[in-house]
Amino acid sequence: MEEQEINNIRIVPFDKFYKRIIPSTVSTKDEIILFNSSAESDDNAFPNKLLDLKALSSIHNNLIEMKANLIASTGLYPVDDSNQALIAFLNKKNGAGESHNKVVKKVAFDLSLHEQAFVEVIYDGNKIPTEMYHKPVTTMRAGEVNDYGVPDYFYYSDTFGLIENTRDKRKRNDYANAIKLPAFNPEKVKKNKGQILHIKKYSGDDCVYPTPSYMSAEYWIMVTHEIASYVLNKFINGYFIDGFLYINSNLPEEQQKAFIQEFANKHKGSKGKKIIFVFGNTAVSKPEFVPIQDSLTNSVFKEFMGEATKQIVWAHGASLEQLSLSNSDSFGSTNPDSNDINVSRLKYINDVIKSYQEVMLESFNSIFEAAGLGQATVLNETLKLTIPELQPSDTTEDERREINLGLPPKAAAPVTNPTPQTPVG
Repeated sequence: MEEQEINNIRIVPFDKFYKRIIPSTVSTKDEIILFNSSAESDDNAFPNKLLDLKALSSIHNNLIEMKANLIASTGLYPVDDSNQALIAFLNKKNGAGESHNKVVKKVAFDLSLHEQAFVEVIYDGNKIPTEMYHKPVTTMRAGEVNDYGVPDYFYYSDTFGLIENTRDKRKRNDYANAIKLPAFNPEKVKKNKGQILHIKKYSGDDCVYPTPSYMSAEYWIMVTHEIASYVLNKFINGYFIDGFLYINSNLPEEQQKAFIQEFANKHKGSKGKKIIFVFGNTAVSKPEFVPIQDSLTNSVFKEFMGEATKQIVWAHGASLEQLSLSNSDSFGSTNPDSNDINVSRLKYINDVIKSYQEVMLESFNSIFEAAGLGQATVLNETLKLTIPELQPSDTTEDERREINLGLPPKAAAPVTNPTPQTPVG
């Protein structure tokens, strides 16, 4: 994505991403497919960048978490309710102390964030799958692909994507220490050797590593981050913008810098002034300063945040109702009712979530079937948003008086002695 400008505000987008195959030092014939964060860097850090991007926007973060929870739902269940063997396997804890259904939930999170996930499958002496371990995407890379475009091996390392800066020089991590593991194939099990199941959503780019669909909103995620940073600086440092200086000239970058420096030298007395220089084909024939009244109530913040929120939500395939926001032109002016939220949630599950669940189920069921355990499914539940009304039968009269009317309990009726009757006699 190229650098963009809106209302003379320049936003530099998040790093570009691309994939490249380079020879590794693991052996003379194997290769590791790197996942670089930009065209300028061999840092193998695309998954790390996605984690950074998640932390930059509360809106984006909320959608990632919501999608992960919906994909996992309440966990996996046997298609056959009487399949106690599969129930036991899903509840079984692996060597790391995590139940296999916990592994499923971690896979759901990775599918939401990375649109791919990795699971290590462990076999017993009879080549039957007995354990599953979640492998973070940041720690896994693919090996060279076969004739079908599928990797036969994967590599594990806890230093993938980690770099050291020494005098602005980037030092790539050591691929020679990466652990080579075969891809999942129950027919080619080797003794004491786990296999890696690569679960991924098809993204249309025909690459080993998918590109998350929400990356179409990369620029808008950065907009929310830049606005938040600006407001924070305003509070902490008293930072504000006095105005724009428009200059009708297409000066080269070096001359632009020289002009700005000369301007600063001539106006040293104007302490604390913040001016944005705009070079280009402007409507003015000579330099013109346009002051702005900058405040937190400036409509530009609301407009940018409103549009950014919409773009991020739509990039996730969701709707504003799911965030309890209005879809009206006046951003956030009204809130949807609980029925709108539930309907939009069900539509989101049907249009988006089920595609992730199908990929996840197909992959896990391949493990279960290899273990002779049958198949599992996932149940999607609707939100229970209606608050139950208090029924008379649920409370005593005194409790209803206190809850509804705020009155004390009724005073007990005084006990009176009956009038003694004169005996007949």
